[in-house]
Amino acid sequence: MDYSMEAEVMQKGKRKRDNVSCREYYCYKLQIRDDENILLHAGRLFQQYIVDEWIKVETQRLDFATFNQDLFRFDVLGGLLDILRCGEREASQVGKQKILPLSFTGGPRDMRRRYMDAIALVQWFGKPDIFLTMTCSPSWPEIKENILTIDETQNRPNLISREFRAKLEELKKDILKTQIFGKVATFMYTVEFQKRGLPHAHFLIRLDEEYKLLTPEAYDRFVCAELPDKKKNPTLYSLVIDHMMHGPCGELNPTNSCMKIKGHYKFKYPKEFAEQTTKGKNSYPIYRRRNPGKKVQIRGHLLDNSWVVPYNPYLLCKFNCHMNVEIWSDIKVVKYIYKYIYKGHDKIAFHINANDTNIEIDEIKQYQSARGCHHLRLHDVYLLFLLVKCFQIYCEAQRIYSFSNCSSGVAASLLPGGRTAHSRFKIPIDVNENFIYNISKQSSLASLIRDAKLIVWDEISMAKKETVEAFDLLLRDLMETNIIFGGKLVVFSGDFRQTLPVVRSGKKEDFIRESLLCSKI
Repeated sequence: MDYSMEAEVMQKGKRKRDNVSCREYYCYKLQIRDDENILLHAGRLFQQYIVDEWIKVETQRLDFATFNQDLFRFDVLGGLLDILRCGEREASQVGKQKILPLSFTGGPRDMRRRYMDAIALVQWFGKPDIFLTMTCSPSWPEIKENILTIDETQNRPNLISREFRAKLEELKKDILKTQIFGKVATFMYTVEFQKRGLPHAHFLIRLDEEYKLLTPEAYDRFVCAELPDKKKNPTLYSLVIDHMMHGPCGELNPTNSCMKIKGHYKFKYPKEFAEQTTKGKNSYPIYRRRNPGKKVQIRGHLLDNSWVVPYNPYLLCKFNCHMNVEIWSDIKVVKYIYKYIYKGHDKIAFHINANDTNIEIDEIKQYQSARGCHHLRLHDVYLLFLLVKCFQIYCEAQRIYSFSNCSSGVAASLLPGGRTAHSRFKIPIDVNENFIYNISKQSSLASLIRDAKLIVWDEISMAKKETVEAFDLLLRDLMETNIIFGGKLVVFSGDFRQTLPVVRSGKKEDFIRESLLCSKI
């Protein structure tokens, strides 16, 4: 048998499984190739494709956690405190729990572990000195060179993420190896996508004792909060204008995103002028912001040094993106900044108070359901109608029996299989407060209602409240339960700015009083 070194290397590097994973397959599909570019240039359709990919990959990870609970319980529920934190009161019920393990990236246990590790560093080494935020720029040449003229930057999240990761690694090299701030004792960072924004990273950096930033003069060596001289440094001047000017907000632009409520500025811009940098009192330093009379026009307004976001000139010139650098040495309470960077994904938290101690706790289901609650408020009537239609299409695809009703004949004719509520439920034209539905439990209509998993009632704004309240009593009677709407999933849609219930010789107050808005439900 001939010995082959190449064969030995191939044998050592051989995969344990022959099939590719879901994640590996989609990574392959997202690669840029000369002969396969149709999908990458599909615009918003490509964005939807990526979302679907992510859901499949995460579902696969959650399924693994679901079907391998025996592997996690011993490690996760080894201590009594963990059992109590999960909600269990009796030791006999521990086996009923479904645990989302620590290895699930982004899960509650994972984020809590990362937060505790970060706080442990503060215990041993002290609080950080620098808080740095780097935000991806859609105008990076590397991104522009790799998209077609028909493409839009926001429609290529795969390209944006790869380029941002490359820049992020370069920034880490500058901080750790080049030591642009000095020798680093500890550091941590997190990368975020917020809503539809670009990716950005938060860094918390603690310097070695001999490189500590303890004086205002040391602050000025690394942080600047002024417009540079246009003649001496035109490149830096243009970068500050492009990336480091806040807003404007306040009276100049009341609708800016940083305006939480009227008259309240989230980031407290514009800042006050200062001739020299001074230490803050449990806050960021008061950076030097001289008032030489220089102003620049941004979004139709003249702004000065009071609107400049603190930055590091070297990093700004090198990375050509938003690069906010803040000195953290004077801030006493550091816990909240660590909670901020390890806050995890947006979610809705549920807290259930029940006397039943035998309730089954499913952390995996809670993780999925907490991101599935939405309040939709669409002012565009066409989009609202389209959403109702999507409900029906989804139910049909999932083989879920449902039916739709409308308060008007025009809307009913536009929905597949739609009928008016008056026709479906035999509602008379004149309805009073004592109205009840005349539907027998043995009728085919009653059977239809019992079998339905979803009931959609469009144009609910035109229905009188008595019809909806009576519909609630009908469902409770048919389903033989006292739960609202008999435990059925009922979707109401409509726009109360449009036609309200008809009241003969009525006034505006009468219309509103008869609508669902004034119902006891």
